[in-house]
Amino acid sequence: MNRHENRAKEYLLHMLEALGRVGLYTAGLSFEQFLASQLIQDAVVRNIAVVGEAAKQLMDAAPEFSQAHPEIPFAQVYGMRNRVIHGYSTVDPITDWDSVQVDAPELRRLIVAVVDGLPDELRRA
Repeated sequence: MNRHENRAKEYLLHMLEALGRVGLYTAGLSFEQFLASQLIQDAVVRNIAVVGEAAKQLMDAAPEFSQAHPEIPFAQVYGMRNRVIHGYSTVDPITDWDSVQVDAPELRRLIVAVVDGLPDELRRA
């Protein structure tokens, strides 16, 4: 186990934690309920930013790891972070809802598969 692999796992776990929060905050909500709650929208956007920042940190700290796992769209995830952080005035709740309903569960599934495939010493770390 090298230091870069351990850092990569750490960032993947940060991503999973934030994705879990997104799922928790939106579980059982309709789109109309999501639109009606600025609090939930803000919480979702913040966690999208956390996921994207962790993706960027992983790419920087362990570029060989991110390149070895092209199934996880690290650069696109970071791009979404940039959109919600820097383009805050143009954040679209419809796009955010689509991300919550489609992209977040798929990203979570991909990350879990990678974490589950890590050597035992990394999965326990």
